[in-house]
Amino acid sequence: MDLDKMNNPAPERPQYSPNLNPPYSISTLGASTSLLVFLLYLAGQFLGGLVHTAYDIVTAVFQNGEIQNTLSPQLSNSVISPLSALAITLGSAFGLAVGAYFVRTTLRNNTPFGAAFRVGNSRGLFTSFRLGAGISILYLLFSIFVFPPPKGTQMSPLIEMGMQAGFGQYVWIALALFLAPLIEELLFRGILLGGLNRSFGMGWATVLSTTLFASLHIPEGFYYWPSLIPIVLMSLAATAQRIRWQATGAAVAVHFAYNLVVVVSVLLVAP
Repeated sequence: MDLDKMNNPAPERPQYSPNLNPPYSISTLGASTSLLVFLLYLAGQFLGGLVHTAYDIVTAVFQNGEIQNTLSPQLSNSVISPLSALAITLGSAFGLAVGAYFVRTTLRNNTPFGAAFRVGNSRGLFTSFRLGAGISILYLLFSIFVFPPPKGTQMSPLIEMGMQAGFGQYVWIALALFLAPLIEELLFRGILLGGLNRSFGMGWATVLSTTLFASLHIPEGFYYWPSLIPIVLMSLAATAQRIRWQATGAAVAVHFAYNLVVVVSVLLVAP
């Protein structure tokens, strides 16, 4: 019998715990980390736009130096092309994914201090859907009967894209119904809200996340300023539903329903 081993037993191997942080992961959300994810989201948008610009330059080289929109002639004079909108959105998704990787241990935390990356239950989704659709319908009624845009008011580039049949319209529908609600809610009502709440409290977290969300939609207000009002209301409703049901899925449902009413109304009046 080895007396040395009996007197000096080998140390026990530490047991794995799922709560241990994986490498390069931040264990808690805060204002600094959530805002860093937001900056990565913006950087992704810039990168997507840069990639599309590079594509246009390469295309121009093979088209005798003239950049042409071969997908939809009606959109040749538009501020934003379908491919540009798609590239920017996919770039933002990439930036969000990179940021989410570094805070991945907080993503499933459904407390007000986590990102709450959860679908939620069917009741929460249905309630949130009705709320988002109701806000959008009220805005449409307001813009038609109470404060209609002056005659000759130019539509925003994205709405123009949705008005034109073809590839651009398909891209617009995909962005409005599937990509934008998911990407934006995971960021603003997920990571940002949880991080800002931990640092400043839920009141300021709601104000700051809503302000950042609305600031990215300010260009829409250049064409019809009341359009910013329902955007803020939708943001507040998404925040309330995310907190109530402890899931960003409820916020996505609010955003999806809001955009669905807009998409249907545009398609109904499109030529």
